Amino acid sequence: MDLLQLVQILAEEEEEGTAISKAGFFSDYMAVIGIVLALVGIAIIYVGIKLMRGYSFHVDETVVVDEKDDYTAAEAEVLGQRSTPMPDLSGEGKEKLISEIRLRYEAGDTVYTEWILGSGNSGDKVRIRYNEEDPTDFFLDDEDPEEQPETAETEEPEPEGKSSAGITLTGIGLMVLGIGIFVFIDGLSK
Repeated sequence: MDLLQLVQILAEEEEEGTAISKAGFFSDYMAVIGIVLALVGIAIIYVGIKLMRGYSFHVDETVVVDEKDDYTAAEAEVLGQRSTPMPDLSGEGKEKLISEIRLRYEAGDTVYTEWILGSGNSGDKVRIRYNEEDPTDFFLDDEDPEEQPETAETEEPEPEGKSSAGITLTGIGLMVLGIGIFVFIDGLSK
């Protein structure tokens, strides 16, 4: 096969509607790929705008359920305290001390003693709330029943970097959206 025959074959294929630039695995699905890219771009823009408006993601945050209404209030006595040295993984080479206190409290006719994180002096009394079905399930009750919580709202300062991350994500989203629209239009012109 010589060069002239190859050019004729390529010219015939182009006349039939299959261009060389569109030959490939995804050539029949370019419009669908364009739509998917456009939707991903819109999603990235949405997240970027949310970040610019102050929204913050807390993926590793534990959800705290207020169980005070279901738990029984009691007083516990601090029996002792211990500290355990733990390595500091921040790279400074120092050790952190983890403080624990041993509490004794009565639930029904049974006396329980448990170690929890915290600090206190021997003989001190602390308020706890425990589950009547499982008295070993308890927590420290920091709320004093005589004190009313303050209703004054405090405005938290916006962490630095939120707006720059939002602007960056919005820019990336606009680029992905533009590429998606281009691929969609190119897929339709086949």
